[in-house]
Amino acid sequence: MPFNVHCSQCGGIFPVPDEAAGKTTACPFCRQWTGVPENHARPAPLNAEAPLRRHLEEYRDTGNPFEPPPPDEGFVAAPRSVAQPTEPVWTVVPVGEMFSSVWFMLSRYLMEFLVWGLLVAALLLIFFLSLGFLFAGVALLAESYSIEMNVEAIGIGIVSLSLVLFALFALFMVMGAIRWALFLARGGKGNYGLLFYGGRHWLRGLGLTVLIGILTAAWGFLSLSPASVAAWFTDSAESWYPVFIVLFLLWQAGLVLIFVRLGWSFFFLVDRNNGIVESLSASWRFSKGNVFSLFTVCFCIALLHCLLLLCCNLWLFAGPFFLVIPSAMLYLKMTGQPNVMFNPAIHRLEW
Repeated sequence: MPFNVHCSQCGGIFPVPDEAAGKTTACPFCRQWTGVPENHARPAPLNAEAPLRRHLEEYRDTGNPFEPPPPDEGFVAAPRSVAQPTEPVWTVVPVGEMFSSVWFMLSRYLMEFLVWGLLVAALLLIFFLSLGFLFAGVALLAESYSIEMNVEAIGIGIVSLSLVLFALFALFMVMGAIRWALFLARGGKGNYGLLFYGGRHWLRGLGLTVLIGILTAAWGFLSLSPASVAAWFTDSAESWYPVFIVLFLLWQAGLVLIFVRLGWSFFFLVDRNNGIVESLSASWRFSKGNVFSLFTVCFCIALLHCLLLLCCNLWLFAGPFFLVIPSAMLYLKMTGQPNVMFNPAIHRLEW
């Protein structure tokens, strides 16, 4: 029966098979060899008093039975190298491992992926149909009673209000989807009801979204406004086209960097129940060391996103929802937490 071992080099916790007792094994976090205790000195079995099982009743009381280990256990920090043990970075995930993680999640949870996709498609269909019926009803009412009203202005108002309401509901769904995706990444199956458990984190998620939106808008203003002002005052916009292209690419790279460094704050908010500022700080800290890998993965996903946009414009609305599922696995890997790829024995945990 698998049991947990503490690495003597980095302090990481990882499972080993029963046959490894009394031998040495390589730590998956720091890649260094560490000793495995004998049978009489080994920790409790993985399915008895493991960190993910220790506070099961407390998790059930809070309605979130798949939360990570309590704060006193913390995340696993792996040193950069043996020669530099004083420079800790959080678990560095290579590019190839990130791609394999994304493919693993999409292939292993294909049925969950399809159910989630059908749910998102149904919500989008209901939203647009309701919008069309509402606009048609207002126009028909105005025509039936010969009411003089600006139908175009009313239509714009209805569309604007509907988009705001849909954005708020989409944020609620994303909060629930993050909880559900973390449940899957830790070895769970099904449990689609978690998709509608985002209300607990919705208000903080809204504040986090507003802060990141302000930061994104500020970056767009700083990167694009100088050339726009210069072209306006010089009356030679054609000569500024190359500058606009360069600044636009710089703006896009900045957006990807913001997502790579701060996008994980939503996972920290849901998974660790952190505050807004604390989640942003944790996201910035834990993404250190993985910027290049995450940037490469995001660039490839962005290319795929553009190709799918050419095929189906609905992907513009549904695409971000699907990215939650593989992102949960990357989050667990970066924070050094057990996951379904690294710890198959987690399937035996009875949540």
